[in-house]
Amino acid sequence: MPVPGRGDEQLKPAWKIDGLKVAFAAVLLVSAALRIYIAHSGGHFYWPDEGRIRTSLAAGQGILQGDVLAGFRFDKMGIDHLGFKIIATLPVLADVLAGTHYAVASVFFSLISVGNIALVARLAGRLGWTRQQAFLSAFCMAAASSGLYWARHFMPYDLALMFSLAALSCALETPKKGRDILLAGILSALAFITYNGYWSMGLLALVLCCLKSSGRLGQSPRIVWLYSLGFGAILLGTLLLTGRTIPGLLHEYLGFSQSIDQGDFSEGHIFMVKYFWLSEKYLLVLWLVSLAVCLKIYFDARSRSLGLVIFCVLFLYAVLAILSTGVHVFVLYGRICRQFLPFCSLLAGYFLSCSGVGGFLQGRRTVVALAAVSAIALFNFAPILRQRFPADFREYAAQRHPEATGEGYAFVNAQYFYPAPPSYADLTIEQVLERACHPLQYKPYQFEGFKRSERERIDAADVAMKFVAVSRW
Repeated sequence: MPVPGRGDEQLKPAWKIDGLKVAFAAVLLVSAALRIYIAHSGGHFYWPDEGRIRTSLAAGQGILQGDVLAGFRFDKMGIDHLGFKIIATLPVLADVLAGTHYAVASVFFSLISVGNIALVARLAGRLGWTRQQAFLSAFCMAAASSGLYWARHFMPYDLALMFSLAALSCALETPKKGRDILLAGILSALAFITYNGYWSMGLLALVLCCLKSSGRLGQSPRIVWLYSLGFGAILLGTLLLTGRTIPGLLHEYLGFSQSIDQGDFSEGHIFMVKYFWLSEKYLLVLWLVSLAVCLKIYFDARSRSLGLVIFCVLFLYAVLAILSTGVHVFVLYGRICRQFLPFCSLLAGYFLSCSGVGGFLQGRRTVVALAAVSAIALFNFAPILRQRFPADFREYAAQRHPEATGEGYAFVNAQYFYPAPPSYADLTIEQVLERACHPLQYKPYQFEGFKRSERERIDAADVAMKFVAVSRW
């Protein structure tokens, strides 16, 4: 487990409890408990893309039957998020051996984002920040609901973000050695093949490797070569494992990228703010205030480490906004915006401690600040903890009303739909027996491929899931 920060350690008696370490461990434990809870409260396979894990199940079954490589061949594992499907084989194989139905896999993937919280603290340490700044950064990361709600789904986003943050940790290592750059390339490649949409984090890791090379621009070609060597090694391993050729791999990636056309390019420059306002509410206000204050601190004190974090935010924004709104080649989704989470959390942690401007927020005021962030997090977490999903709603309604069967009863909106709610114009509802909010009424979900007009249509309609008694169809 990464230790939060390394800039202000002092020798302490062996018997004395390190309160900051205890608080850091408590944050991780509470975060893990929340994720395990939602992972076991329903929602698996709500998104059609979660079906990718069934490919991993087939590969795992092949391994048990003695045909180790057959399940990984290119004709069985598509190029889309290939790394996720390969890695998912391990927890799914454990499920097969244990005789459980994705129980191990659900816990495994739900806890990945806890590792991301710890990695934010590690990044603060790499930047040379104090232990308090590192803890507050991790705390702000744990308070982000957009870092929580994917824990209940079999999706590659948290795993890819974990590889990306580990790559950035290597990129920020000082003094930098060749193996750090090589490892940054390896981890960036793992992030890319796990979730292709996080390619920008790999590019950022390469840029940071160059910026952190003690300002010697002459080293850049060597850095690019070492990084590319690590990145290429993972791609080569993928080719060998799946039986692909280089032209075939490039052709598949090109075809896959051209197939992603859901969403609206024109929103790119403001999309992140819209998404984070709906997912984080007043935590977004904290981030924006932190960015403004940290910009002032940077220009006043020229803090190189703080400047790097600000650069990461501005770099990602510029790249994503230009490629979406500017040239219409990369559409944005909520999951893409999650790349900003670690950097916004670092800025918020720095702002809440602000040791560089006279120790702002010390003692009781720190407790008040943490209590305020916790209150915002609880408010944002509440709808996630209460979420109901179509499959679970159907099962619940059937158990509550075992007598309600046949043509006189029906489910309304108890399904995944895209891009618009289904029509029930021919249905006359006599009585609503059960009702629950549809997952898409949790508005951050609407930022996964729905255009602005489609989101407005969902908000205007009654899309709640219902089990009803009907008179006719």
